[in-house]
Amino acid sequence: MNKIGLPEWVVKLAYKFVDVEKNSPVVDERVLEYSFAISKIAKMEPGNLLDIGCVARVNLIPAVACELGWKVWGIDIRDYNYEHPNFLFLKGDILELPLPLSSFNLVTCISTLEHLGVKGRYGITDSKLSADQETITKIKFLLKPKGRLVLTVPCGEEFKENSLGRVYPKNYLEKGLRWGFMRISESSIVGNLAMLELSK
Repeated sequence: MNKIGLPEWVVKLAYKFVDVEKNSPVVDERVLEYSFAISKIAKMEPGNLLDIGCVARVNLIPAVACELGWKVWGIDIRDYNYEHPNFLFLKGDILELPLPLSSFNLVTCISTLEHLGVKGRYGITDSKLSADQETITKIKFLLKPKGRLVLTVPCGEEFKENSLGRVYPKNYLEKGLRWGFMRISESSIVGNLAMLELSK
């Protein structure tokens, strides 16, 4: 008997007529984003990695990077239960946590920047409209020379901000997120999703 109490012969027969994987989850933006980030991690020599907004349903960055030999720091305002000898979790706001300057070879920020400082989501109680810009500036100081930022954000034709987060204009992203101190090494726009690798 299996978990649903059917005899094995019934289950085997059902597999002949029913495509059980057909209704499995489709490849969505999160899968694309994490695949993009992990492909960058895998091409670099292991070092120190900071994953901002590490609590997400399909985030494999901490697990994959730790197994590849990276020392990974994860930050989120929510609790996170992942444990590994190479992983350190810090609960809190990226802008308020003291982090060592010029210490990270790579920072990943996957579908997180657009939510920072936006009241209402993920337990954020106070609005801080400049939190995204301040975070990018802080990342600059956290990265080692030649360090990289892998960033994904929603994009569209014009800037939008509401209780769900921000949508950044495509031309704004192409100009280096208007903060101007990092250069875009690679960018890809898939639908309304921008995936970028920036270097210091």
